[in-house]
Amino acid sequence: AKNLPLIVLVHGGTNVRGTHWQWNPEAAYLAALGYAVLEPDYRGSTGWGMKLYQAGWKQWGRAMQDDLDDGMDDLARQGIVDARRACIMGASYGGYAVMEGLARDPDRWRCGVNYVGVTDILLMNDVTWSDFANSDYLKYGLKELVGDPDKDADMLKAASPLLHASS
Repeated sequence: AKNLPLIVLVHGGTNVRGTHWQWNPEAAYLAALGYAVLEPDYRGSTGWGMKLYQAGWKQWGRAMQDDLDDGMDDLARQGIVDARRACIMGASYGGYAVMEGLARDPDRWRCGVNYVGVTDILLMNDVTWSDFANSDYLKYGLKELVGDPDKDADMLKAASPLLHASS
């Protein structure tokens, strides 16, 4: 098939493995509707070695987002998808990537579907009302993997969709 509409289905995490070679009912449903579905394991994903995993550290809204754009661009270059009919979709980090993609490059995406996604990176460090507040990830991993709210404040603000959605 050529010039299909595209759904970039971004997995959550980020520090988890995305899709596997197994049945994914969500992707199958979208494909049955006629969409090409791209499920990228962008940098920061696990299961492909330490180099890819570490390449995602502190890359929210930056190189990790570029990976999603690059995947779409490659499919468009091959004529498989119509880049003017591309949607980005995901939950958790995937939902963040939706919001960042729409804020960063609104002309790239025809639509976005965010479910339970992060819209304010800095809020992840301040949250006190959820199960996430007492997690080991928040205490030990977030500063290394996403960014330190004090040392990396400017970087985190620049990559926070909530803070630049209208720009």
